[in-house]
This record gives sequence, C-alpha cells and structure tokens, in this order.
Amino acid sequence: MIFVKAFILGGILCVIGQLFYRLTKFSVPTVLSIALAAGGLITASGWMTYIVGWGDAGMILMIIDSGEAAYWWMTDILTTGSFASCAQHVVLLLCVFVFSALIGGPLYYKKYFAQPAISEETNEKIPV
Repeated sequence: MIFVKAFILGGILCVIGQLFYRLTKFSVPTVLSIALAAGGLITASGWMTYIVGWGDAGMILMIIDSGEAAYWWMTDILTTGSFASCAQHVVLLLCVFVFSALIGGPLYYKKYFAQPAISEETNEKIPV
C-alpha cells in the first residue's frame, strides 16, 4: 500500500507542477526555484512531516524535498554555528549549476537563437 500512496503523492505533485508551469508560462528554472522555496516553507510550517508520513518516497524524490533539505541544513548551521559542511554544499551546488549551464546553455541557444543555414542550390533552409 505504501507504493500506491507514494505513486499518488508523486503524481499529484507532478500535476501541480505541470499546471503551474503551463498556466504561468514561467521558465523551467523559475518553476523549480519556486518549488524549492515551497519545500522550505512547507517544512517551516510543519506540514512536511505529515506529507512525508503519508506518501513517503513520493515526496522524498521531488524537488520540493530539496527545499526541506535546504531548510534543515540552514537551521543546523544557524543553531550550531558550524560552517564546516557549508563549503561542501556550496561546491556541490556550484557543480550542479555549472553542469546545467554547460548542457542547457548550448541547447537553449540552438533552440532559440541559431538561424538555419540556407542552401544556395535549392534556396531552402537547412536544419541546424
């Protein structure tokens, strides 16, 4: 039964994310950033414990749970005053952003800015 609950919760969260993306026309990084912030707010309000208790892995695999991780990481730093693990997390985040930029940047450029070449013989566009 726990697999069914995880499937239902994950599906509901995906539908909410897709509806938000389609209705607002925000870019994907903006929607993911909002989901990350929503995860932090849900954790701070105390709802995350109940949601994860019901749906288990359906929530843990979502981007919203990253907001929960960021919330607990920041509260741990603020309460203990230990910034030793801070450098590890910053380096990990920088690696993720650099990797995303290296992969996503050329794809974005190709999709939106690259002009197709025109054949001199047939005067037709050649796909990029």
